[in-house]
Amino acid sequence: MAVDTLYKALMQENVAEEERGRAMGSWVLSIGTAPVGHLGVGGLAGLLGAPGALLLNGGVLAFVSLGAAIGLPRLRRLSGDEVISVMTGFGFTVQSQKGSHVKLRRRASDGAAGRSPWSRWSR
Repeated sequence: MAVDTLYKALMQENVAEEERGRAMGSWVLSIGTAPVGHLGVGGLAGLLGAPGALLLNGGVLAFVSLGAAIGLPRLRRLSGDEVISVMTGFGFTVQSQKGSHVKLRRRASDGAAGRSPWSRWSR
């Protein structure tokens, strides 16, 4: 429950208002298709037993993960300056800096100052 609340809060905080419906629709679709997977694993469990179904499901997941790791390009590592540059493009400004820790603040569309959703965990 808490994780679901966190995801929705982060989505509302970080997705532009005109794109929020699409983002929430994608979220609901991804959650809503989970029962299809449950039915598949349940059917396999009826044929192979629970250990066999979980073994087969885990094997498929490992194969897909390996394929994604090989097929996808390497993720680029960003420096701190590059991250700040990207965040300023999203309307954030540097509030303060202490050593390597930077606090960002974003102005809402109504001009009110808002804090980065991550700032509450970095205190």
